[in-house]
Amino acid sequence: MPISAKDILRRRHLAIMILRIFALVSAFLGVRTLATWLITGIFAGDLFDFAFYDWNMINAPLFLLAALICWLGDKRLARWIVPMSAPACPSCAYPIDLRRQRRCPECGYELAPEPADDGSVNR
Repeated sequence: MPISAKDILRRRHLAIMILRIFALVSAFLGVRTLATWLITGIFAGDLFDFAFYDWNMINAPLFLLAALICWLGDKRLARWIVPMSAPACPSCAYPIDLRRQRRCPECGYELAPEPADDGSVNR
């Protein structure tokens, strides 16, 4: 049974919320790491010592980059995480193309009624 569009949108919304929370946590960790590095370097006088750059200058940009990607690309990532299911026959779950077929080729189930071509206008 295919998942309804409402369920897919609800799952995508949940994925967007999780991605944004992850982005906020990553941004906090990145700024915290950067601030800790700067404050410790200023007070210890080792700010320009290259041995002091090891993990602080590797972690801070990685956290900030992850935050930026998750915050700006949240909708695209949510569409990738929760893809739209392919259209299928509600009777037998045979994959179909609704643009070309009005009946399921597997079981004969009528997918959409043929449009009336009597020239009348519905109001």
